[in-house]
Amino acid sequence: DNTNGDEDDHDGAEVMIDLFDLALTKDLSPNQVVPVSVGDDVTYVITVENQGTITGYNVAVTDYLPVGFVLNDNNWIAGSNNSASYVISGPILPGNSVSINITATITADFDSNDTENVAEISDAEDENGDNPPDTDSDEDNDDGDQSEDDEDSADVPVDDSIFDLALTKDLSRSEE
Repeated sequence: DNTNGDEDDHDGAEVMIDLFDLALTKDLSPNQVVPVSVGDDVTYVITVENQGTITGYNVAVTDYLPVGFVLNDNNWIAGSNNSASYVISGPILPGNSVSINITATITADFDSNDTENVAEISDAEDENGDNPPDTDSDEDNDDGDQSEDDEDSADVPVDDSIFDLALTKDLSRSEE
């Protein structure tokens, strides 16, 4: 029956697909003075954005500090291999973001050729406590290239100038 242009074998319907998609960005704090030197603190801002349609909870962020950078932030938990972790309990609603800071101190054994600081989302849950797969990235798999949107890095210019001053004092001939 095609009465009024409506066929019985066809009805259109919209289907909503829920997506779990968290992204991470990392930058130097806008208040960070650069370049930095040995003994200085460096503060980074890590932002986790919910780009999906499912609310995120218990989002674990792992930060990998470069050699010569030491965690100096009581809000983070120090881990192995100079890493640190922080859990954003949430909720992070779709379209919203949460920013967290991390501070590290530069020590004398830093490598001026390696001042890149990397962070990634290492775990996350939905409202049921499940770990749904992220739509466009795999959590906790940083391979150093920051090719997924759940990982990012920030570099800081370090002044590695070393001053070596010496003072020599001699008596003048008239004072001998």
